[in-house]
Amino acid sequence: MQDFKNIGKRAGKVALFLAILFVIFELMAERMEIALIKNDNLVQSRNKSLFRIQREPQDSIDVIVLGDSLSYASISPMELWEEHGITGYVCGQSGQKIQETYHMLETAFETQSPKLVILETNTLFRGRTGLEGIKETIEAWGNYYIPIFRGHDIWKSFLIDKKYPEESYKGFSFRCDVQPYKKGRCTMKENTAEQITILEDLTDYWTDRAHSYSAQNLAEMNDWRRDAWRELILEHAPKKECLRILDVGTGPGFFAINLALAGHKVTAIDVTEHMIWHAKRNAKSYGAEVDFQVQRGEFL
Repeated sequence: MQDFKNIGKRAGKVALFLAILFVIFELMAERMEIALIKNDNLVQSRNKSLFRIQREPQDSIDVIVLGDSLSYASISPMELWEEHGITGYVCGQSGQKIQETYHMLETAFETQSPKLVILETNTLFRGRTGLEGIKETIEAWGNYYIPIFRGHDIWKSFLIDKKYPEESYKGFSFRCDVQPYKKGRCTMKENTAEQITILEDLTDYWTDRAHSYSAQNLAEMNDWRRDAWRELILEHAPKKECLRILDVGTGPGFFAINLALAGHKVTAIDVTEHMIWHAKRNAKSYGAEVDFQVQRGEFL
């Protein structure tokens, strides 16, 4: 009997400790939320819109735009207002996942009642299935409901004066560092040391990601997305029984294999040898005939 009492006392102490910890945690989270809304220089770039949209006046936004980098690099709320008198806000994020889209929209709906929501649909095809999908969902849930997760590196701002001062205009980002090349057919005039370094970095990045990206592509090949992508592409392609198709940047070969299985003659290139290795293996497993080559697109 004494043992049960001791166990009860210990359980009570643990419960009390957890309750106190929870209260402290909630108070810190609330204060952090307020601080991040007031000063988004403390927030990493991809999460800024999550806080900035909360600073907009109640029910002042007509159009909300969501999606990945295409959304915040393509749709300008300033032009919408200047040319059409429509107020807008872009709540895009680089590589935005569908779970993040949901919570971003949920946040916007707390203070806004937009007449139109525009979704850049690439986010629909980025979600993963199985355990990876569950993991992404839990991460997005924690990021939304627990502000400390969103501002997990806020300590850097106070200890090492780390800031994220990137500016945007109602979520729209200018890309002023991109300069077009106008002196010939090729956008890469010569192989400068900088260009070679960038290419090597890209190759290293995709070499490291080849295995996981191939697994993601195979998951998409085995669900509804394979037919959805094939139908979408062929809807806008010439109406021929057998097309000659070039897939530049094929990666693990998702589009090349998909279109080859539809009866088309496909050549697919990628600068990453490891990607081409996975693409050939994937094509073999599906019985698809594709001419895979390690090649740089600008040299075609």
